[in-house]
Amino acid sequence: MHGYDAMLKAEETWLDSSYDAETWPMPAATAVADIAARMGVAVDSRTVLDAAFPMQYPVDSEGDMTMREALGRIAVANAGNWIITDDGKLLLVGLNSMPKETNYLVTETGSAITFGGVRILV
Repeated sequence: MHGYDAMLKAEETWLDSSYDAETWPMPAATAVADIAARMGVAVDSRTVLDAAFPMQYPVDSEGDMTMREALGRIAVANAGNWIITDDGKLLLVGLNSMPKETNYLVTETGSAITFGGVRILV
């Protein structure tokens, strides 16, 4: 599935009647694998989740949460943010986990943006 299609799918409510027999809280890794499968993507093997922060029953004051909202809570608990990689996989990018070279300003295709021939750090 294309990354854009997966993002659209993430706006759907996560829970349905098939979750009635689930035990909550659910391990974050189980929740992420389930959501990724429903979005039509795989979880990137580089994703690391802290087992100390399981997914609570995913409802809020508005009712059942979307898959995007559930992933957002998992990301916050793990100090990160989700992306869909170029390979179409769901990856949790942790705070301060990006290699140093990614601090350079680049175009959307990854080409360096320079000023007077010098790469720009951000």
